[in-house]
Amino acid sequence: MAVLLEVDGAWGEGGGQIVRTAVSIAAITGRAIRVANVRAGRSRPGLQPQHLAAVKATARLCGAELLGAERGSECFEFNPGHPVEPGHYHFEIGTAGSAVLLAQTVLLPLAMSAGESTVVIRGGTHVPFAPTIEYFSECYLPALARFGVNARAVWPSIGFIPEGGGELHLRVGGGEFPTPVELKRIEPEFKLAAYATCANLPRHVTDRAIARIEQLAKDRCRFLATAAVDLPSPSTGAAITLVGRTEGGLGGACALGRRGLPVERLVKETWDELLLWGESAAAVDRKLSDQLVLPAGFASGLSTWTTPTATRHLHTVTELLKRLLDARIEVEELPNGTSQVRVWGSSPG
Repeated sequence: MAVLLEVDGAWGEGGGQIVRTAVSIAAITGRAIRVANVRAGRSRPGLQPQHLAAVKATARLCGAELLGAERGSECFEFNPGHPVEPGHYHFEIGTAGSAVLLAQTVLLPLAMSAGESTVVIRGGTHVPFAPTIEYFSECYLPALARFGVNARAVWPSIGFIPEGGGELHLRVGGGEFPTPVELKRIEPEFKLAAYATCANLPRHVTDRAIARIEQLAKDRCRFLATAAVDLPSPSTGAAITLVGRTEGGLGGACALGRRGLPVERLVKETWDELLLWGESAAAVDRKLSDQLVLPAGFASGLSTWTTPTATRHLHTVTELLKRLLDARIEVEELPNGTSQVRVWGSSPG
C-alpha cells in the first residue's frame, strides 16, 4: 500500500488553494496524499462542487484512486495509478464554479506529460474569489511562458454566478518541464491592456467602462489597448480586467460587478488594485506571485521575483511546497517595501 503524505487543509489561509495545489503535486510526482481539514478556514468547510471537480479532473489525468472525495467531505485520499497521460479532456463543473481554477489545477501536470493535450471546461469564467478568464489568458499564461510552459486559451462563451455556463478551451503543449526564471522589473512605466466584459447588459455599460479606463490611464501609460467583450452567456454580469506589462514585469487586476455598483466605480476599484503593482518596483502583482510558486518548484534551479506584498496565499503555497516537495523557499521583505520570493526547484524525475 502506498505511503500517504499528510496534508493539513487548515494550513495558512485554509482554503481551496491547498486542495488544488496538493492534487497537482501528487499527479506530477505520483505520490499518494491524504488531505484532512479540507477548507477548514472557510464558513462552509469541506469539498464544494468546484473543488471536487478539480480533484476528480486531476484524478482522471493519472488514474488516481479516490477515497472520501465527496461533496462536503473534510478528508480525502488521492493515490495516482500511473503517470499523467496527455489527451483530450472534457470537464463539467456542473455549477458556476471557476473553470479558471480547474484549468490551473490540471495545466502543469499536463504540460509535464509526454504529449500535447486539449481541455474543455464548462463552468464559471467570471466568478468571485477566482481570476477572470482574461486574467488567466493575458497575465497567468504569459507568466507561465517565462518558465517555458506554453498554453493558450479561448472561450466561446462566458459564465457568471449563479448560472455559470461559460466554456474554456485550453491547449497545452506537452513535454515542457519548467525552467528557472528571474523576473526583474527594468522600467517603472507599464503598457496597459484593458477588458470590459459584459453579458446580457446594455451596450452603454461597456462604453462607460472603456471611457472611464481611458480617463484614468491618460498620461499614466505609454500604450493603451481596450476591448469591449460581449460573448454569449446564460447569465448576466460585468467584469473588468486590467493587465500591465513592462520589460521584466507583469501585473494584473480584475473585479466583478455587483448589483447597485456603477461600472465607473468598478473600474476605479480595479485600477487602484493594478496600481499597487504599477507604482511599486515589483516584477509581478501580489496575486500572480503565489501562482508562480508551483511551476518554480518544479524548475531545476533558482527562480526569483518580487511582488508588492507577501499575501497569506503566498505563505500558504510556499509552506505546502516545503512539506510536499521538500523545497527550499525564501520570502524576504526588501528595503523598498516589496517582497522578494526565491524558490530552489527540482524536476520530479
